[in-house]
Amino acid sequence: YDDGPPGTNEIASSRGVGFIGECSVQRDGDQIRLIFQLLDGRTGGQVWAENFDRDLTVGNLFDIQSEVAQQVAHAIGAELTPEEKARIDSKPTESLQAYDLYLLGRSYFNQLNEAGFERAIELFEGAIAVDPGFARAYAGIADSYAVLTMGWGRPPVEVFPRVREAAEEALRLDPTLAEAHASLGVVRFLYEWNVADAEAAFRKAIELDPNSANARHWLAICSMSRARHEEALEEIHRALALDPLSPGINVNVGYVLYVAGDYQGAVDHYQNVLQILPDHPLFHAFRGAARAQQGKLAAATADLERAVDLARDDNLIPLPYLGYVYGLAGREADARRVLQQLHDLDREQFVNPDYFSIIHLGLGELDQAMEWLYRAQEARTDWAFFFPVDPVAYPLHSDPRFVELVRNNGLGEALR
Repeated sequence: YDDGPPGTNEIASSRGVGFIGECSVQRDGDQIRLIFQLLDGRTGGQVWAENFDRDLTVGNLFDIQSEVAQQVAHAIGAELTPEEKARIDSKPTESLQAYDLYLLGRSYFNQLNEAGFERAIELFEGAIAVDPGFARAYAGIADSYAVLTMGWGRPPVEVFPRVREAAEEALRLDPTLAEAHASLGVVRFLYEWNVADAEAAFRKAIELDPNSANARHWLAICSMSRARHEEALEEIHRALALDPLSPGINVNVGYVLYVAGDYQGAVDHYQNVLQILPDHPLFHAFRGAARAQQGKLAAATADLERAVDLARDDNLIPLPYLGYVYGLAGREADARRVLQQLHDLDREQFVNPDYFSIIHLGLGELDQAMEWLYRAQEARTDWAFFFPVDPVAYPLHSDPRFVELVRNNGLGEALR
């Protein structure tokens, strides 16, 4: 992008980002010119700028990356370690076409919607068709399929074997690839429910690449699931500093704040992001969830109704939270209408069983909530890591059935 994404300086300033890198690319046949500048994150002033004219080959592309990294480090007075230099100098593929497909796949992944994830998978598979040894593309496939189980109608028991296969292949091709370790950590975490091994995988990824926003993001969620709120907040803000424009990381910054009980902090965060991404349903949905815990039910309802309208069934997360808030507000008929809507969808696609629990909790129906959690247990959804710490489930914390269920999953420390 030539002028940077809208609001980049504002985001950087509000989140303590020290510097912003901006790059534009001009292509003329087999020649490219990269125009790179480094900006002060607080003022937007230029710190350093350089043009790079090269023949369009994959080797030259990675050489430019290495050169830019070293010059940026010099410009800000930093010194690269030998490990950092080796990582920067590495070439993930010898194919420019494969690398282009991979980068395009990551851009679609960051749209944070079903069509984007599906397109990302196609592009990652295209990259592998060009270069079967391209480990990062396998990690991209693993990440895309994994996220599709989180409200996008993909059954974990059908999807996660593919996630595991892709992550393990990425690791086989490149045992030093941080993305591969993080992808395998997601399998250990969300599907195998092995928190200790998942945390070890995320920490290994960070050891290999301390600047991996994705690994720090997942480590934060892992810590959050164990009610280690300080650790979770520290890691999620590190992830945000590394990738301040990531929609996925931004969604979970607010969610980690919400789970930690900082409801106003979550609302403020989502308010800032909505200035940049005003039409993304998940930011409206989770702002509504935070407002509900503040007792601001009218504002929460407005947020969640807007989220449902924007989602148009692309992601189902806004629906259960809307039904939950209707229940809290005493609007039983509306809550049951949303509940029926989920039942109707469940006949056409996979709906996470725990979403039904959320609405029943809003209605104060704890027995029905538990029934759906038992089904979620069988479906291997991600409820085990989010429900014990999400405030919507606090009424269940005194229920022996819920305590037993959570403890059997090794997450008893998450209970209040």
